Amino acid sequence: IRELTLDNETARSLVYLSIVPVLIVFLFYPEHETSAYVLLGLWIALSAFLTGFYGGKTLLPMSFLQGFLGIVVALSGLVPFFRFRIVPAFLGVVLAFESVKTFLRTSFVGDFSIGSIKDVGLDEKPGLFLVSSLPENVLSSALVFSRTPRDSPNWFWITNVRDERAISPTNLPKILDMSVKFMKEAKSAGKKPIVVIDGLDYLVLENGLPSVLKFLSSLRDYSLMNDATVFIVGSDDFLSERERTLLKNIIGEGNA
Repeated sequence: IRELTLDNETARSLVYLSIVPVLIVFLFYPEHETSAYVLLGLWIALSAFLTGFYGGKTLLPMSFLQGFLGIVVALSGLVPFFRFRIVPAFLGVVLAFESVKTFLRTSFVGDFSIGSIKDVGLDEKPGLFLVSSLPENVLSSALVFSRTPRDSPNWFWITNVRDERAISPTNLPKILDMSVKFMKEAKSAGKKPIVVIDGLDYLVLENGLPSVLKFLSSLRDYSLMNDATVFIVGSDDFLSERERTLLKNIIGEGNA
């Protein structure tokens, strides 16, 4: 829910609704097995309808499979043939595969421009660097994730606000995936991969320090593999001495 940056009212509604199928199992199964299967099947089918209705063409295959699964589950309580568990199990596996494929296709899409990268004469070695600010020529030739929006092909806004170029601050996997793709494509094009992530304190506030440290550790490893330079713009003054030491261990003593 947080990754989709839904508003609080919608988030609360989904949380409350998610309790319903659990209650169905507790209240009706196994004493009223038929009723349990029918109600669960109808619930899955309703979820499939809403997924297809609000998700558009991208989620249509997934919603179709989910709706089919809901029908089979409902019929399992009414028609003896469908009590063979292999039928809903097979549909469940296919649906899971399609769901993962759809998720990867829609969540980790990097819409950036390698052609706009210019040679800025950057001589920093590959790895992570913690800096307070960067010159404009570096920003214009980098993949930037910033707390400030800008109309630029390689600039993404880190925010919970819904926007075409926005990325949720808690969606660290998407930021990592886009950064790695950018590094690989820039390196293949013979250009210096530069990634800028602005707002270290904001990311720590939204995700917690352990999650951010794991994210930065992965980012550092990929930057070394692809000869890329990653700038973390911000200050570590908000961290304790112990937390600052952990951060420096990942970034590197001379890079912070």
